Amino acid sequence: MLYVYYGTDEKTSRNKLRRAMDALQRRAPYAHILRVTDQDEEAVSMKAILSSQGLFHARQVVLLDGTFSNKGIREDIFKHIREIKESDHVFFLYEKKLLAAHEKKLAQHADNIEKSEHREAIGKKENPFALANAFGRGKRSEVWIEYRKALAKGAAPEALHGMLFWKVKDMLLKGKCGDKEDEYKEMLGVLAEMPHKTRRDGIELEYALERFILSLR
Repeated sequence: MLYVYYGTDEKTSRNKLRRAMDALQRRAPYAHILRVTDQDEEAVSMKAILSSQGLFHARQVVLLDGTFSNKGIREDIFKHIREIKESDHVFFLYEKKLLAAHEKKLAQHADNIEKSEHREAIGKKENPFALANAFGRGKRSEVWIEYRKALAKGAAPEALHGMLFWKVKDMLLKGKCGDKEDEYKEMLGVLAEMPHKTRRDGIELEYALERFILSLR
């Protein structure tokens, strides 16, 4: 019997391996456990293991722990892979990484094979205030880019409008408008009126807000 656990998520793979071995030990508490590593090429052979028998229990539990980095042991395992599968002994094989060819061959003979991989982070963590921050920096092109990116990711125009309205109001309250206070007050008025005006005129808020952004100086 052969059970394979592998993948870059070493913690998950080893936890699965440990649980499987613990469950087997509960069923066969007197079975001898043999751990083979990549350092044991001279000490063990698959032929000898397959023909061996435990002192108190005929079945042995064999853990092949990271052995594939040793070419000699790896080739010995594949040489006897069919016998390993058909053996009364239970073989557990753990590897962090497997070549596709090795994975395919093991999958053909293993009673069970489990792969545990780390989930890769996709891109950078999104900043929910990217649009407001761009506006605060006063760069129209950057504000427009962040606006289009937010829309592409499914943000509602109403939410983006609310964010810009909040940002302009916040800058006024904190005196961060410099010598353009009157200009920011005008912006705040335009943004406050925008939802009503778009409904009245039959204009999509998305386009009205984009025009507003492109009009920034």
